[in-house]
Amino acid sequence: MGSIHAYTTASGSRLYRIAYRKPEHSQTNERGFRTKRAAELRLAEVELSKHRGDYVDPSEARITVGMIGTSWIDSRSCRGRSGKNALT
Repeated sequence: MGSIHAYTTASGSRLYRIAYRKPEHSQTNERGFRTKRAAELRLAEVELSKHRGDYVDPSEARITVGMIGTSWIDSRSCRGRSGKNALT
C-alpha cells in the first residue's frame, strides 16, 4: 500500500506525490500530480499492476532516441534522389 503527500513548489503551487514500494521492496516516489484525485488514480494503477504481476519500473521503461533511432531510419522508405540525400 502506498501513500499520498502534498507539497508546495517554489512558485507556491500545491502538488501531490505518491510513495510506494516496488515488488522487490525498495521504496520509490512519483511526483508532480496536480490534483489529489490524479495521485490517487496513479497509486491505484500501480498497486493493481503489482497485484497482477504486470508492474514495470518507470525508470527501467525509459528508452533513448539512440536506442530506437537506427531502426526508425531503417524503416523509412526513401524514394527519389532527395530521399537518398536526406539520410546520408
